[in-house]
Amino acid sequence: MAAAASERKRQREGDAVPCMTEVGGGETQYVYLPIADALKAPGVRVCIFAAVSEIGAAFRSRGTDFTLTLRIFDQSRSAGISVTFFANNTALLPCVRSSGDVISLHNVSITRHQGEFFVTFDKKSSSFALFEGKTSTEFRPYQTSKYHGSKHDDEILTNMRMWLVYHSPGER
Repeated sequence: MAAAASERKRQREGDAVPCMTEVGGGETQYVYLPIADALKAPGVRVCIFAAVSEIGAAFRSRGTDFTLTLRIFDQSRSAGISVTFFANNTALLPCVRSSGDVISLHNVSITRHQGEFFVTFDKKSSSFALFEGKTSTEFRPYQTSKYHGSKHDDEILTNMRMWLVYHSPGER
């Protein structure tokens, strides 16, 4: 009975949304949620694959960190959502080359502030990878932060690029 109560508690807290799973041979495969589904799990760490629609400027936060905000979108939420990054210096923040580039986010959390949802990047536990957008066939990211992708990511990246051909950031 205590185990059942513990299981209910875990699910209520959102632990039922895994960010990664083990596949054959001990390989890790990340479980990416569409943005619309990630919004249903505030406070839970999730992984998201999306396109960048807006690129903010880096600036010093009120504390000791630097911060940067990007707006990302995917097939499930064309309006997108903002992602806020924090880092000790600007070199650790994403440097997006172009609107329409693709970003993979690992272990980010969905937060709600003043009625609006945001994605929060934790500089200690989150990671990202930036890839060229729809015109590229390259699977290597051009910038990473503690990122470890899997073979499955190539398929997701290809599908995102194919979708972007008809859904560019300025054409939504």
